[in-house]
Amino acid sequence: MFSFFGVNAITDMLVYFKWPIPPNMEYASVILALMCEYLLFMFHLHGRTDLDVLLHTLLLHAIAACMVAFALELKYPDSILCALRRAYFILLQGTWFWLIGWILYPPFEGSYRWDKDDHKQMMIATMIFTQWLYF
Repeated sequence: MFSFFGVNAITDMLVYFKWPIPPNMEYASVILALMCEYLLFMFHLHGRTDLDVLLHTLLLHAIAACMVAFALELKYPDSILCALRRAYFILLQGTWFWLIGWILYPPFEGSYRWDKDDHKQMMIATMIFTQWLYF
């Protein structure tokens, strides 16, 4: 996953320094990196607790939204709405990634521990994600 995002970073630098590469290669490389991330997280769920699977599934939805947003920006490069949509979904993905870590691995000793098999806690996690959509 990191190597694909590294290729994306190199592609972005080549575009910035105006190297002769095919047009819209920066979009293709980031969509490829997001697709790789999506597949890795999709097959990362085997043998996990119910809460863990739910959190990672919600992350998959955020990654898919990022891929769609980049594809729309590729199709409509002058649209400010497409650029804002892309930025929004990247922020959603990153902050949800951070919250997954906070829920599954609490950073402080004595902090709240989630019950990873409780259905009510899974619904709370889903509610947090939906509220994060409107943040």
